[in-house]
Amino acid sequence: MPNTTLTPNMSLVVPTVSVDPGPDWANNVNASLSIIDGHNHSSGSGAPIAPDGLNISTDLPFNNNSATELKSAQFQTQGAVLPGSVIDALYVVNDELFYNDAIGNQVQITLSGSVTGSSGTITGLPSGTASASYALGIFSFKAATNTPASMVVGPLVIGAAIANPKTVTLGASAAQPANYQLTLPLALPVSQSLAAIDGAGAMTTPYTLPAPTATNKILSLDGSDIKSFFTLPTTPPLNAFITTDASGVMGTAFTAFQTPIVSQSLVGMTASNEFNYPFQYNTLSGSLAASATTVILANGTYGVFFGGFGTTTHNGGANPLFMMGTDAQGIGIERDTGTGDVILRNYANVTSNSYKVTFFYIP
Repeated sequence: MPNTTLTPNMSLVVPTVSVDPGPDWANNVNASLSIIDGHNHSSGSGAPIAPDGLNISTDLPFNNNSATELKSAQFQTQGAVLPGSVIDALYVVNDELFYNDAIGNQVQITLSGSVTGSSGTITGLPSGTASASYALGIFSFKAATNTPASMVVGPLVIGAAIANPKTVTLGASAAQPANYQLTLPLALPVSQSLAAIDGAGAMTTPYTLPAPTATNKILSLDGSDIKSFFTLPTTPPLNAFITTDASGVMGTAFTAFQTPIVSQSLVGMTASNEFNYPFQYNTLSGSLAASATTVILANGTYGVFFGGFGTTTHNGGANPLFMMGTDAQGIGIERDTGTGDVILRNYANVTSNSYKVTFFYIP
């Protein structure tokens, strides 16, 4: 039996009990203790340390050496980006990959399963957790995590998500005098409704449209509901007044004027319920010297003269009515048989008579 044996990992000289004599036994033990004191678990200097034998409880420096032959590096996701003081660091925040560069910029590398655009692709990015990304056919612009960003754009050209669709362009007028905001309704209406916009730009659907009914209806408002109560005439009228019966059926019982109404006219109605204005009138006032006349309707401006009535105010006198002829104070209306004019004459032998007359005629 040999006096000693060698251990497999560190070649320690182990004395054989009751065989190795002293002082060799003591020398061999001392030599082995020296080897143990200087071992480092490298090849031939101790058994390799298995992962279960490690308890890393603080940062582990590699002293400017590489970690080689890694199959993968798995990160513990963080709840927020690391501070800028942690430089040259690769890490994961909410399942997205980040990198802090040497001057403390916090650069997001991935977003929603894709690599984010390079720095400078969109001015201002990266900035915190703001992002622009594309995934599953949707472009997303975020001001922060899960927070949509506001956008300033020109006219929007939108189309269906198909190849070569027809498009619709949404834009503002070039003549728009000031900025304003439009706010969409809180929810869709439960049935067909008219949209309204208030002064603040808020859109609502306050008026409910009626269900489809018979044709030729006029809509009326009942609270917040629009109803179709009145039925229009079946034949479109020409120059007619619209009437309605108790059931809401509208008709055209009266025919309107065929020509524009002349001012200072009296409206009449024919036997066929047609409105017209056969009569016109005029009013004059002034004063007449004794035996003087004045033309109130020249020949050629009238077809039939009906006469008139009026009041006189002179010397505190009465206010009689008069027709063709002379009033009690000497003022009269007559037709000049020579010229055909209708004249007002002062028959009284007084200095002046005041008058006010209204006369009717057919042009």
